[in-house]
Amino acid sequence: PLKIHIDERYEILDCEIIYQKNLSNGFSIILSEDKKSVLLNFDYFDYLEGLIIQICHTGNSSSDFSLHGQVKSCNQINKKTLIRNPFPIPKFIISYLQKSEPKFTRQVAGWMMFMSGIGVLFYSVFLYFNDEWQLLNNMQSYNNLMSLLIGVICSLLYFTIGYRIIKRQIPKGFDIFNEEF
Repeated sequence: PLKIHIDERYEILDCEIIYQKNLSNGFSIILSEDKKSVLLNFDYFDYLEGLIIQICHTGNSSSDFSLHGQVKSCNQINKKTLIRNPFPIPKFIISYLQKSEPKFTRQVAGWMMFMSGIGVLFYSVFLYFNDEWQLLNNMQSYNNLMSLLIGVICSLLYFTIGYRIIKRQIPKGFDIFNEEF
């Protein structure tokens, strides 16, 4: 059987399945009485199927866990972790957006996309009409016109995506979808 163990210094407080790719797989989890392991049961599962388990614990990180057991005809089981944000956004902004309403966060993201479209449009128009830039790079007007066209198309895409994010309407009773873009 598959078991998730925590280091002996720590304890598992609670666990739950938050996503199953295929419900017919029959995944279930059982927290041991000593609160040191979680037993993972299932009827079957196929390639590229699985589940996401949320475990609340007293440990410091996910490295305090280990997976024991084996699945027949299966390669090594991988533990996935969240990918850290590669953009250098200040932590106080990220923590503020995480604590705020999902609708507010979506609105901020929509306006940022919309404003990015304005920035791309101004930049491409600036390059098109800036004679000094043309002389320095010895560009022909055809290349310059092409860069303006690409800039306008990109800005229209940003405008459209931003507008759709801002104006997205979620029907009453489906508030769980506010957590997703």
